[in-house]
Amino acid sequence: MRDMHKDILSFLPKKADSIAIAGLNKNAGKTVTLMYLMEKLSYTSYTIGTTSIGFDGERKDMIFGNEKPEFRVPKNTYIATASAVLSNYRGEYEIIKNTFLQSPLGEIYIIKSKTDSSLEIVGPSSLDGLEKVKKMILEYVDLVLIDGAYNRITQISPKLCTTAILAVGGDSLSKSIKELSRLYNLFNLQTFELFDLEAVFETENCAIICDGKLEKATPSQIGNYNVEYCVWNGALTDHLVNKLLKKCEKIVVEDLTKVFISAKMLKSLMLKQRLYVHKHIDLVFCTYNPQNFYGSSMGSYEFGKKVSEEFPSIDFCDVNSSYCFKGGKLDGYLG
Repeated sequence: MRDMHKDILSFLPKKADSIAIAGLNKNAGKTVTLMYLMEKLSYTSYTIGTTSIGFDGERKDMIFGNEKPEFRVPKNTYIATASAVLSNYRGEYEIIKNTFLQSPLGEIYIIKSKTDSSLEIVGPSSLDGLEKVKKMILEYVDLVLIDGAYNRITQISPKLCTTAILAVGGDSLSKSIKELSRLYNLFNLQTFELFDLEAVFETENCAIICDGKLEKATPSQIGNYNVEYCVWNGALTDHLVNKLLKKCEKIVVEDLTKVFISAKMLKSLMLKQRLYVHKHIDLVFCTYNPQNFYGSSMGSYEFGKKVSEEFPSIDFCDVNSSYCFKGGKLDGYLG
């Protein structure tokens, strides 16, 4: 009989130095997932750090007013947070470094917890700021866990990480599946490999590939060539897709965080193989919260079974009930 006990850390890639955690809905369990991972990692040889894009750790939900779990970190965790919230720190800490980066609540400091502690985290509000803070934390740790704001995937950027975890639930099963379906498709966009486009995305707004050659171009010039690929450095919307595809066959964007098109258009472009990303992000697993904060809730077993049936290639875990599902079948228990 096979061992049904699973270690959640076995899902993580061994060489990752940073992992992003995003929640698809309010109350999807993103923060609970982050705390669970930190606790498990604290029993290993890993030195860990964490920060957030925006605000996390508040005692009450800022939108709905319901109580939230206290944000806890194990001893010896490195945290990047704003100076103004350090007065609310519950535990002992040591200031390691002033990043001299600003947040809405003051300068961001890197601190080290000297005891198991609870706190609020206010990190940078921009991707550039988050990238700088991550690099500073990595001077002291092996792995940085990056928390994100509700319904925001900015932190799932290749500039920050190559690996992501999604927390789903907190809403009805049907809405959770709908939200996850679009993001799942984004994670599965094909990677463009014909040219190295790093320089384009660093310095240009737009480039084209025609007759096997990569050339700089302005958006107004695209229609003057027999363009196979348009390399677009910026946000991609439905309106822009319709304009570009009148002038080119296929579109390449930097990564999934640049795609803001509807689920219907995304599915169409994927079927026709007309949309590519320059850099890929791995979705390693999903956690789920079966509690519906907007109506009647479903049991953890039933929710996990049904959501995993819809996405059979993904591992789903409930860190509260310990159920693990894959392909609609119970695959083990977290231990």
